[in-house]
Amino acid sequence: MNLSLYFTEFKLLTRLALPIAITQFTQTANGFIDTLMAGKLSATDLAGVALGSSIWLPIYLLTMGTLLGLTPTIGHLAGEKRTDRIPFVTQQALFLAGGAGIAGGILTYYSGHVLSIFGIDESLIPITRDYLQSIAFGFPAVALFTALRAFSEGLHTTKPIMVISLCGLIANVPLNYLFMYGLLGFPAMGGAGCGAATAIVMWGMCISLLLYIKRTHLRVPSGLFSPWHAPQLETLKELSYIGLPIGLAIFFETSIFSVIALFLGKHGEIVVSSHQIALNFASLIFMLPLSVAMALTIRVSHALGEKNYTQTKHICQVGLLTNISIAIVSCCFIVYFRFDIAKIYTDTPLLIEQSAQLLIFAAIFQLSDGLQVAANGALRGFKETSAPMKITLMSYWCIGLPVGIFLGEMGWNQPLGAQGFWIGLVVGLSVAACLLLQKLYFCLKALFNHS
Repeated sequence: MNLSLYFTEFKLLTRLALPIAITQFTQTANGFIDTLMAGKLSATDLAGVALGSSIWLPIYLLTMGTLLGLTPTIGHLAGEKRTDRIPFVTQQALFLAGGAGIAGGILTYYSGHVLSIFGIDESLIPITRDYLQSIAFGFPAVALFTALRAFSEGLHTTKPIMVISLCGLIANVPLNYLFMYGLLGFPAMGGAGCGAATAIVMWGMCISLLLYIKRTHLRVPSGLFSPWHAPQLETLKELSYIGLPIGLAIFFETSIFSVIALFLGKHGEIVVSSHQIALNFASLIFMLPLSVAMALTIRVSHALGEKNYTQTKHICQVGLLTNISIAIVSCCFIVYFRFDIAKIYTDTPLLIEQSAQLLIFAAIFQLSDGLQVAANGALRGFKETSAPMKITLMSYWCIGLPVGIFLGEMGWNQPLGAQGFWIGLVVGLSVAACLLLQKLYFCLKALFNHS
């Protein structure tokens, strides 16, 4: 690859990815802050919020992912210079977002009923249930925010979302204190108060982005809301056809972590908390390769809209190499600082030790995780979402989870517990990376064969 061309594309990609990365970090950091602040109350509050996060996060990502089909759709329209159609398509996505947000909120509100089925410690159930019921009210807001964000990012406008997300993160801290400790006359909710704070932040971010778009009109001829169009079934079906497989693919990956947390729930709060600490930090680190993947979706969709196939291939290569570099640095950082990372969350020696052990596995899967998410991001730019959904289902649920259950619950000589489940995660992510890279190769090959 020509180094000059590589660095040119790298600059374009990082210019898009950096605000997205900050946005993703701030949104994920809300979970980090919830976990950290709940941990300062007690190990029981930490475990309760950890379990709650493990349940609502996959539902949130399923809801969010379903709306991400809007980003490549707008990218293709912008590349084809058909910006006049963008407001109509976005309005249809907002209708879809309203339905998805309400459905996700209802599912989250009643999801606490599954806890007793998995034999969760009785002391954790009230905190987890109250946390889930509080955060459920923010789901319609976060769904609408995601649709508006996809509209904005599809037009290469990422900085306003970054600023709004940073403000949301800052607001989350005092709101957590307000509801956790019962300040200003509010009842003290303990760890469950983090859910109420997060729901309020979700609504604040949604309203802020809506007002920004309404004021600026971004780069569409008539603005987003004038004229307003009624729902159109064909467009809703098209957006769902692209977006639903994205949501399901994300759900298949993230829900494994939730299922693992539920399996580990019977082993007590220390095991659950160590799993959550390792998962929470791994999720923070994952925001870097994920942001590159999201920028890849935008760049690839624009290049395909312009029918510039050579540039499309070049963008994919740069994205993959960028994520490989990030993975190497992340792996070394986690291995070297794993005990220091665990100490950020807790001062309990046993919890620090077990968390540090699991962070080793988080370091191991950095490369496969970075490659699979980059390949997935590029494939979304092609509007190829069905095959990745099937690949993630097979890799995580048919291979990774069974391996984890076997090693964690039985093992060759003895059960490995949480470490066995994390070995299963490494296996599942590695299989997914290989298959998604192969699919991307075939898409690029087909592109040049038909050009």
